[in-house]
Amino acid sequence: MPKATKKEEKYIDLAITNIKTGEILSDLEEGDRIIKGSSRKAYIELKEKEKQKKKDRRTSLVTQGLFVQVLHNKDREIEKELTLPQCSLLLDLFFCVTEKSNNYIVHSSSEKKGEKMNQKDISLFLGKSERSTKQLLGEMVKLKALICEKNPRRRTENFYLLNSEFFTATRRKKKIKFTKMFHNKLKEVRTRLNDKHYGALLKFIRYFHYQTYYLVGNPDHNIIVDPELSIARNLLLEENELVLQHFNQTQLAKIIGITDDSTIRNYVKAYERAGAMMVLKQHKSYRFVIHPDLMFRKDGDGQDEYTVAIRAQFKQFDSKPKKKRK
Repeated sequence: MPKATKKEEKYIDLAITNIKTGEILSDLEEGDRIIKGSSRKAYIELKEKEKQKKKDRRTSLVTQGLFVQVLHNKDREIEKELTLPQCSLLLDLFFCVTEKSNNYIVHSSSEKKGEKMNQKDISLFLGKSERSTKQLLGEMVKLKALICEKNPRRRTENFYLLNSEFFTATRRKKKIKFTKMFHNKLKEVRTRLNDKHYGALLKFIRYFHYQTYYLVGNPDHNIIVDPELSIARNLLLEENELVLQHFNQTQLAKIIGITDDSTIRNYVKAYERAGAMMVLKQHKSYRFVIHPDLMFRKDGDGQDEYTVAIRAQFKQFDSKPKKKRK
């Protein structure tokens, strides 16, 4: 009989149960496990959760696309150390990193798809001179945002990869906090923003609330008081009144590293036009919401009721009014 996995061992005890269907059998056959009757339901739920995780990942790739995960490293908040041009470069390089590339910067074109990019390739992709690209890449390697590796076949040629301490397109450690940045929406937003506005998006990563998508001072605060209720209904509960530490425009400016009020207003307007941010204003209070197809901090597929509602709100601003027929 096949050996039970570590997850399955705690369920092993008395009843003869088929591991695929959960059916109690009279005879023990190949592929069956001996499971305590009271644990049978828990075992089946375990298998269902594993199945759902795989399904969520497939669905997420369809609805939100490929992504790079920005890891919330407790020891070093590297995004705070980067200049806006460096942030812009890094976000552009995210398009050249996939789960299969193992964090290497690779070609995404059909001819060389999957092949590692050297400095010249990267400068062509970015549309920058080789000199400025070399300087930016050197700065990023010095800051350890990127890792530089020599081509073993040609020692004068360098390859680059994202430092997995801060960024990854592959599996991450379970307990570490993260924010996904999706290629599809990021690419759409890129065409509508200048380099500084675009690069500043990376500065918001740690302030993106994982359940509500607001930019707040306590992004890890769990607002679920009643698990039976939706996120929206939980927000209406008395326990959640004023619990989220929403930013004003001055605080937002501080995160980006600017001091001029008129400048931060330009940034916010640019994000609104690009569809990256939705600004809710009442009297002198602001609420900043990031599009969940641009940033996301969960492993689900983004099809829950709350996320769909937020996506629909953004869609209303994208939609152009139909011309009336004469």
